[in-house]
Amino acid sequence: MYSWQFKNWPNFTYSLDEIHTIAISFAEELGLTNGLVTGLSEDLKQEAF
Repeated sequence: MYSWQFKNWPNFTYSLDEIHTIAISFAEELGLTNGLVTGLSEDLKQEAF
């Protein structure tokens, strides 16, 4: 589904409580991913991306 297909497009509403939980989870996963990538050799980094 595209953003313009939502019923309230373009007048979105959201809950800060819900976004906060999602943002914290995303930040934790991003940190884990960053740690894994940091440990790769330059050749493996190029291959991965």
